[in-house]
Formats: sequence, C-alpha cells, structure tokens
Amino acid sequence: ESLRHRAWKKFASTGTSYLKVYDTAAEPGVTIYFDLRSPEATGLKALETEDVSVDILVALVKYYLDHEVPLTVRAPGRTVYSFQGADPSAFQGFYQSTMELLFQPAISPAALYQLDRQSGGYQSSSAIIISHLFEPEIFSKVEESLAAEAPVALVLNRIGYTKEQCKAVLPYLYSLSERGANIRFVDGPVDMAENLERGGLRYEG
Repeated sequence: ESLRHRAWKKFASTGTSYLKVYDTAAEPGVTIYFDLRSPEATGLKALETEDVSVDILVALVKYYLDHEVPLTVRAPGRTVYSFQGADPSAFQGFYQSTMELLFQPAISPAALYQLDRQSGGYQSSSAIIISHLFEPEIFSKVEESLAAEAPVALVLNRIGYTKEQCKAVLPYLYSLSERGANIRFVDGPVDMAENLERGGLRYEG
C-alpha cells in the first residue's frame, strides 16, 4: 500500500518548526514548491522516494491548513499543479488532488519559484521547496534567500541517495544552515516527524 494513502495522519504534526518561522495571521502566507521530477533512483527505491516526498507535502499542508495559515502549493509538470487553501475545510480536496501528482520530466521547483517572482505571481511571505534531488539550482536559491526578505526553506528527501552521495553535499548545506538557512533532511517515513521538527540541520560528518 502506498504511503500516501495511509501515512498522513501519522505525520500531520510535522510542520511545527516551519510554523514558528513562517507563521502569519493574514495574507500572503506560505507557498510550497514541490519537485515532480523523476528520482535518480530506479525500481522500488524510486517509488519509495516519490511516496516519501508526497508524505512530506501532505503533512505540511495538513498542518498549515489546520492552523489557518494561507497556503499555496505549486508543482511544475507538463502543466503546473496548483492548490490554494486557508483553513481545514480545504484539506480533503487537496488530499484527493495528490493523485494528480505524477513524477515526470519537468523544470526545477526553484525555476518555477523564480518565474513566479519575475511574473508577479508570487504573493507569499515565505517559500518552502520540497525536493528529492541534490540540485545546485535549488541550493543556490536557498542561499540567495539568506539576504532577502522572503526566506526559502528546503526539505530534502534523500532516501534515494547513498551515504557517500549525501556526505558529498552535507558540508555545503551545513554551512548554509550555520548562516541561518532553514534546511531539513528526511531519510524515510520512520524518522520524518523527528527530522522535520528538529531545529537546525542534522549534520553527519
């Protein structure tokens, strides 16, 4: 059974740390940019990677809507998936719409974020990128936001990578965290809640 069909209740409280940083009582709220590109892993590992990414998205959306934080979700695919909500009544429609989230060749969520800002379509005070890819474009967008009024947080699902691959990027991400970047790692459904809720970046040197 797919994790996305059974795990969201278990992880519905995982948005705590993000709410503390990005909470707002009125518009414009938070925009989540979700990476729909195919994982680098193959076979069952690719399916697991996709399911964990969707679980992260569902958990954060559930938390924000429960706390009535205005929320937008954007995901670039063949067409751009878009959702908006501001209270718990919107969750069921969002949850059903996750069946439309098909992993496929697409542009980076960081590129969509940049396009939205350039076009005036980005109205939120803060952004969260959820990705399962170690991509310099995403990392650069997080770094650039350190000097901006609108921070960009990153939730990185690294379940499809080996320990050695993770170690190659950890020093750079750790340095971003030390400078104030909001970065979370998720290694699978078991430790998702702990990793999303913990403060700072977990660094395994």
